[in-house]
Amino acid sequence: MVLASFKEAMGLLLRTPVLWINGLAVGLLSALELLLSLGDAGFYAERIWVLEVLVIPFLVAATFGMIRDHTFGLSAYVRNGLKYYFNVLLPSLMIFFAAILTVFLVVITLTVLGIGPDLDIISVIAFGVIIPLVYFTFFYDAAAVFEQQKVFESLRRSVEFVISNGFRTIAFFVVLIGLFILIGMGAMVLWSGLLAGQLEPLTQMSPEDLEMLMPKDIIALLGASGVWISSGIYAAALAVYVTILYPFKAVFYRNAVQPGAAPEGEYDEKGRWYKY
Repeated sequence: MVLASFKEAMGLLLRTPVLWINGLAVGLLSALELLLSLGDAGFYAERIWVLEVLVIPFLVAATFGMIRDHTFGLSAYVRNGLKYYFNVLLPSLMIFFAAILTVFLVVITLTVLGIGPDLDIISVIAFGVIIPLVYFTFFYDAAAVFEQQKVFESLRRSVEFVISNGFRTIAFFVVLIGLFILIGMGAMVLWSGLLAGQLEPLTQMSPEDLEMLMPKDIIALLGASGVWISSGIYAAALAVYVTILYPFKAVFYRNAVQPGAAPEGEYDEKGRWYKY
């Protein structure tokens, strides 16, 4: 079912360009955030991050709503985004704050026990909290749109879905991770090839010198053109990944909870659905 869902999602992307909006928006915002961060404008970069947090739920709700209703177009995109915006936003905020609170409580407990957690320990704790939390609540947005669940119900439904579809869910994440590695490696190869000249001094440094390099030193080596190229490649790679991620996630969830829900028919060149 996982590969069939992936194939269907790719078919939707080829026929309905409106589904590309997610990736393009996230890629552009992320590239702008990176440019501002590398340009010593961290204050504004943080604002872009907040904007992403507020915009992404709209993009997700719009995509999932269209795929659920088999109605594609800019008007349907906007309508679904507005209709299910808070259904997606509120659970995501709860997950975020739950992760922070859990890490904070674990750190406080270790401190009370006389174990002074350093940065490495805190990183391990955060990793141990975030990974299972994301894994079990990953489909909250799909539950919020496809089954029109409220805040707490969408989180509970996601946990139920992951547990009841154990092997299929694992296979789904394996495909996502593989896709991430594939796109990431392609981006790294392209980045290294385009910036080989700027990065050449790094090949002549000793391991000790490389360990002492600071981010500002890397930025100085890249130069203005290198920073722009890096941001462009980063935006393109992220755009491709996000563009595939959400339709794949939506189709996988729909096919799992509603077997045979995909109606027989075809899309025309404008993305309109016609049933047989």
